[in-house]
Amino acid sequence: MVQSWGSGLALQAKVTQNPQAGPPLLEINGRLLQASSGQPLIPGQQLRLEVIRPAVDAALKWLSPAGLTNITLPAPTPPWQAGQILQARSLPQPPGGPPLLHIDGKRLPLNPPSLPLPAGQTLTLQVLNPGQPVALRVLDVSLVSQQAVRDALPRQLPLSSLLAHLHSITDAAQSHSNKLPAEILQQVQQILDRLLRHDGVGRAEGLQQALANSGIFFEARLAEALRSNLSFAQTAQQLGGDLKGGLLGLLSLLLGLRIATGAPSTHGAPKHPAEVPPPLPNSQPFAQPRMPANATSLLNLGLPQQLQELLRQVDGGLARIQLSQLATNAEDDGRRSWLLDLPLRHGDQFDLLQIRIDEERRGKGRGSDSLWRVTLAVELEDLGEIHIRVTLSGGVISATFWAANDHTAELFTQHLGELQQRLQAAGLRVGNLSARHGSPQTMDERPSLPYVLLDEEA
Repeated sequence: MVQSWGSGLALQAKVTQNPQAGPPLLEINGRLLQASSGQPLIPGQQLRLEVIRPAVDAALKWLSPAGLTNITLPAPTPPWQAGQILQARSLPQPPGGPPLLHIDGKRLPLNPPSLPLPAGQTLTLQVLNPGQPVALRVLDVSLVSQQAVRDALPRQLPLSSLLAHLHSITDAAQSHSNKLPAEILQQVQQILDRLLRHDGVGRAEGLQQALANSGIFFEARLAEALRSNLSFAQTAQQLGGDLKGGLLGLLSLLLGLRIATGAPSTHGAPKHPAEVPPPLPNSQPFAQPRMPANATSLLNLGLPQQLQELLRQVDGGLARIQLSQLATNAEDDGRRSWLLDLPLRHGDQFDLLQIRIDEERRGKGRGSDSLWRVTLAVELEDLGEIHIRVTLSGGVISATFWAANDHTAELFTQHLGELQQRLQAAGLRVGNLSARHGSPQTMDERPSLPYVLLDEEA
């Protein structure tokens, strides 16, 4: 029953007393299911639930009535689109008039006026009806994000672990030792083939495409394709290389096989370093070691165990990408930040480049200057752990390189002159370039020097 539920499915439930004095039961569609909830559940209570993860054990989001407040506004010109997400800020209420919201450069009166909104409060709204009047839903994004983080944290796995496992599958298939279904093998091969190769990251267009396909922009790109009225074939082509899209396709195939429930066996499965931290807001990039593939480990597993382990790995990789998406910040004062894992293919091996991108806009309007800061962390074979911080503002670029290996730090130092010449040839004014041995102990949120290696127009 649970496996037939799809993500987004709305369910009505009633809390029932457990006769065995255990956790409360939920009565859903005439069936009794044991519930595990961080919220108190009272027998007889009516709940509205939404399926957010239809995997081995369904995860349901409790839709609290407080999070479903609807408001109406006069229709703007040009009209908004149904489903569109808007950012709003409440303005001081004029004497005798209704409260005002500042949305998309417009001051609009709020209805119902009884909705308590102190001046300066920010809201996230979703357009339900773009007609006259406009119907909007107030989304409590902070609570939704917190619950999403709590759900994803225990499931997330480093992408290096997932990619090593996928490569092990293709290796075993080439030796005819793997009996996974053909459609599963084909999807796995497509995911690996579409990853950026290490020599492509040195080209602006290659890096730009890799960032777009990292997975954290998947829903935004899909929404843009829908707004552009692209056909299904055009949308599939545009998003064909997206990592999250590929993993979602693989997850769909696995769930369609109705894999037996139960804890997946991890005997012989690739291990991952426990010290790799998850991507969380305000965290700095972490240099992740390369995960070696081990095709022989799969030979010790039967087909059901292989499918269970693959499902666990794919779900863990998707959970990590979701955490990166939740770590993205966009603040009213002009600051934005992104934190993501960028897999790079080097022959039959994979390196993980973790990137944090910060933008601080100085002034208002599209013509205002921005301070861009990019922080990178990677662990490369023969070079060791490397951290890089690059900043760009007003056409002035600066960079600092840290290397845990003495030889690598010296190598960076020897090539700083060449780097300066190439940056100047690109039309940039060079500030400070330096290379140091060790690792950055602190990374200031607001560096005093104008730093970054990212062109906003690239």
